[in-house]
Amino acid sequence: MAEDYLRQLYRNSLDYYAGLAAQQPGFEEAEARRGRCIRKVRGKLTQKQLIWLQSVVDAQCKLERIHCETAFAEGFRLCARLAGELDACVDSARSAAPG
Repeated sequence: MAEDYLRQLYRNSLDYYAGLAAQQPGFEEAEARRGRCIRKVRGKLTQKQLIWLQSVVDAQCKLERIHCETAFAEGFRLCARLAGELDACVDSARSAAPG
């Protein structure tokens, strides 16, 4: 159940193309370069080769999405653990404080 919440949070709120990554330095330049490379490759490959290349790109994108979701979920878990530990420290300090 927790995995579903993390996946939904990641997919609905942190789309890096629509969100913060597009505002990062170098994003537009990298996106433009990618577009130029795609146009060059399309001009040199046969239709069959393009289909194979698209299959490779699709698989790579799926792997990248899985990696990003996994890293996001692990970071979220680490933050939750840290928050829990900080809360326990605050509770401990309050208990130890006089009066």
